Amino acid sequence: MSTLNQMIADSIRRYPGLYRCRTDVLEQWFCVNGNGMEWQDGKLMPSYQDQPMCTIEQHIAFHTEWMHKRLAEAEHANNLQEQARYRAMINREAVNIRYTVENADDLALIPWNTTYEPDRQDGFNPKSIYPLCEYARMNRVPDDVDPEWLAAVREMIFKVFVSQPNQPPVRRLTAEQAQKQHDDNILFADKVLQDLARRFGDGGEHASYQAWQAAYAKNQAAFQEMIADILNDAR
Repeated sequence: MSTLNQMIADSIRRYPGLYRCRTDVLEQWFCVNGNGMEWQDGKLMPSYQDQPMCTIEQHIAFHTEWMHKRLAEAEHANNLQEQARYRAMINREAVNIRYTVENADDLALIPWNTTYEPDRQDGFNPKSIYPLCEYARMNRVPDDVDPEWLAAVREMIFKVFVSQPNQPPVRRLTAEQAQKQHDDNILFADKVLQDLARRFGDGGEHASYQAWQAAYAKNQAAFQEMIADILNDAR
């Protein structure tokens, strides 16, 4: 496994409540502001000390305690919507965390654009992307970027193209606001992609939106087969 993919797997394993797939990690690295990641010697590296690696049971205990606190706050505020949300999360989080940690190496390598949650009836959670701006690390790729990391930036850009708008009431957006945010993300990512093409060439298999769509469809088909095998094993 390459250094980049190992870092993705370690991030999933270390923070299973935050990352459920490769796209979650790449989004955090290249899209989210103030994420503690900085470009160093052509690679995006953490500028902070990572938390010690926890056991699966420790992860489950931590997230369950956190969600029970949020549920208590929602009950105190008589917020029925938030109460229902946190009760559902409490019921499914142990299953999701265990699956994520145990399959981190595989999840780090499969470039789909949805998060798989084994407790959901359909398994899929459509992926929306953090609002992009000039401070996003994808917009600050250095001239000495490592080729593998440049490919990862391009991969994340195309994942922006095939992402979904946030579904209200997430982040307190109306449907119109969520669609505008999504459209702005695509425009921003396209501008970054064109800049990368100007500086480094067209990117081979990530040279165009159409090329990525073809690769994405192929990966989705392979992913569907993998999920079918998992469900068959569970029966």
